[in-house]
Amino acid sequence: MKKLLTILKYFGAIFLIILTVGLSARAILLMPKIWLNDIAAKQNFDMATHISAYPFIKNHYVVSTKAGQVYLFEEGKATRKLMLDISDKVKSNTGEEGLLSTIFDPQNKDVVYLYYSFDNPHGNRLVRMQLSDDKYEILADTEEVILEYLKPHTGHNGGDMKFGSDGYLYLSIGEGGYATKGKSLELPSVYLGSIIRIDPRNASEDKNYSIPSDNPFVGNTRGIPTEVFVHGLRNPWRWSFVDDKTLIIGDVGDKKHEEINMGSAGADFGWPFMEGPKCTRYKKNCDIKSYQMPKTYFSRAVLRSITGGLVYKGEKVKRFKGKYVFGDYLRGIMSLPFKNMPKAIKEVTDSGFITEFPKLPMPFGPTKGDNIHPVSFFEDANNEILVVTLNGGIFRIEEISFMDTLKSFFYMVTSLR
Repeated sequence: MKKLLTILKYFGAIFLIILTVGLSARAILLMPKIWLNDIAAKQNFDMATHISAYPFIKNHYVVSTKAGQVYLFEEGKATRKLMLDISDKVKSNTGEEGLLSTIFDPQNKDVVYLYYSFDNPHGNRLVRMQLSDDKYEILADTEEVILEYLKPHTGHNGGDMKFGSDGYLYLSIGEGGYATKGKSLELPSVYLGSIIRIDPRNASEDKNYSIPSDNPFVGNTRGIPTEVFVHGLRNPWRWSFVDDKTLIIGDVGDKKHEEINMGSAGADFGWPFMEGPKCTRYKKNCDIKSYQMPKTYFSRAVLRSITGGLVYKGEKVKRFKGKYVFGDYLRGIMSLPFKNMPKAIKEVTDSGFITEFPKLPMPFGPTKGDNIHPVSFFEDANNEILVVTLNGGIFRIEEISFMDTLKSFFYMVTSLR
């Protein structure tokens, strides 16, 4: 009996060693290559959706929340100021709706643009508001509706907007669930599934904005709205400029593929008739040659809900040189070589594709222990990348240090499921 117990103890010890080595090896393999440095002093912005720079004071940022609040905070400080609360106007009780972005007008910093969902009727709205004299409050009673549209479904809202170097406002608009509801997405009657380009500072006779004369569909005979800059997108949730004329867009997929699309004025990326490299069930014999192919596309075994990112222009994260850095709501933060981007990613082990920061538990706040969900990326004044997580954290992506490696290892080991 004693000999048997000794043998069992011996094999038990070996088993524990093998298990420990195995778990450690798995943790090391999955360990992040970069670190997310909390810049908001462990504050939790409940369901944050977007971040932009506050233009009046260095190292201050404005965060939008899904429910309809806008907060101002100083980097590294555990204090924040509520600039606006329009939760009474914003529809946010569904998975994808809410206040989706807030930006300042670069030509008149006292003017703020917001894009949010509303109900009764059901749609999304682009509005303009004014700042208070002290610049610390966005005045809700100054709201002017620039553009609004109705939609059939709660999902696929787009929601990213930026001013280009040309001075015009670019806004991504999802297809609103048209294909999901079995309806035909016809751009002649809507600008769903597109990125529009407008001049919101100058009203026209019938609109609270004007159309730039060089927009690609001005004067077209197909009936495509003249607001449209690029189209054929499903849900261009986040996107960025590659240069003055070119956009790179993360487009959330349907059944088979997530896409990164890159194009300039007039590009048609094919949705709902094309997804990835093939025709969809909505038009099985589509004319593929009439659409622009994705820059790359992913099997949905690799990505499930892409969050478009940025071509890295900073200096501090050496591994990002020449990379497009982006995310997936369910899978973490990734990178791909920009100039030689693979045409397709079918497996997580495919060449060039790197999972830089797999989903890890939030290290602080009410959502401590929940997985990080990246929903927005932003380029700071030094061209370094900030990332917003829906859980409410605001982080700067940084080169990993030895201490951060130990922290990463700890989180990976404790989060293994």
